[in-house]
Amino acid sequence: MILLKLFLSFLKVGFFVFGGGYAMLPMIQSEVTGNNWLTVDQFMDGLVLGNSLPGPLAINMSTYTGYKVAGIPGAFLATVGICLPAFVLTMIGAYLIIQYKNNPYLKKVMLALQPAVVALIAVALFSVTRNATAWNLKSALLALASFITLIVFKVNPLYVILVCGVIGFLIF
Repeated sequence: MILLKLFLSFLKVGFFVFGGGYAMLPMIQSEVTGNNWLTVDQFMDGLVLGNSLPGPLAINMSTYTGYKVAGIPGAFLATVGICLPAFVLTMIGAYLIIQYKNNPYLKKVMLALQPAVVALIAVALFSVTRNATAWNLKSALLALASFITLIVFKVNPLYVILVCGVIGFLIF
């Protein structure tokens, strides 16, 4: 029963949240903490892990949650659940966009969706920031330095993650 519930929960996230992994975070967090599959601290650990690994964040989070809840079968079904809607909708959307790419109404819809996606990402940022349990002066300065390094100096995120890991090991 838990496998079916995992699959359906992540299928729901995949169908109803648009905008990528960061936009999906509030609903993923609601699903996993609301079903008592993960605590907020475990969710944050998964978020750190998911951001540290290659691949889409939502898939990493679903795999992590599924594994924590029901081992390899849970990881597999949660991952399939979150990927299936995107696969199906992408195939349908690609067909429609190719067929109607010059339609002025489609262009208006696509323009209108962009601010909504930005809002979803902002909600995810505030949700993660609010729920981070390790906020102190050192972590705030490290977050600010990471942000500046990524935005201003355009350093590869992998290097920022590795350096932050070493700094965390040395000073936290």
